[in-house]
Amino acid sequence: MISNYITALSLFLLFCYINAQSVVQNVKLDNKEVRCLVCEVTIKELTALVLKSDKTKTVKVGGHRLDANGNYDAPKSVPLDKSEIYLSELMEKVCNTMDDYVRGLFKSNKTLTLMKMIEDGKMNPHMDSVEFVQDDDLNKSLKYYCESIIEVHEEDIIEFYQGDKDLDKFCVEERVCPLKQEMPQEETDIFGNEDELSEALGDIKKEEEIAAEVFEDFSEILSELPEKEL
Repeated sequence: MISNYITALSLFLLFCYINAQSVVQNVKLDNKEVRCLVCEVTIKELTALVLKSDKTKTVKVGGHRLDANGNYDAPKSVPLDKSEIYLSELMEKVCNTMDDYVRGLFKSNKTLTLMKMIEDGKMNPHMDSVEFVQDDDLNKSLKYYCESIIEVHEEDIIEFYQGDKDLDKFCVEERVCPLKQEMPQEETDIFGNEDELSEALGDIKKEEEIAAEVFEDFSEILSELPEKEL
């Protein structure tokens, strides 16, 4: 009951937050680019689900066919996260995560992105870096793109996971995304450019230095107090 209340409250606050942010209207988006981003996000979310699987658990596969010599193919054990059935089950629910994403344009260079609104139960701290794109379908097309990608490439995705292939290359190799050199220059990091990143790192360093000074002063005060007061 409490968890449902917290979730509802979080969504309400998020709704208020988005409405307070800059929203872009009448933006013509490239459907191929959106589909590419959905593919990348889908693989990312699917990988997150796979990583949560029990690494010690195995399942029996095979054992229902005869080999080329007519011998019975004995079942063998494989890790759970390599099981075709298990991976298929994860793919059946991964597209539900698209409900957590919104389209947006990075303020720094107007590059299209898909921003996850909630991270680990908290509002995404990087939402200030984008302008949200208002659409008529309430982002339902993101889930549609995800489902179509899974439907067409399910066997390919399973092959990538079972073969420990580089999943970062999946969307390009399966021609859902163009080669990187063919794509417009994208946001290299969440801060937009190297100057902004350097500035952010500088702020973090200053905060660490201040925290160290406060800790040092506090330690000196404690050392000067009589043992009884401690």
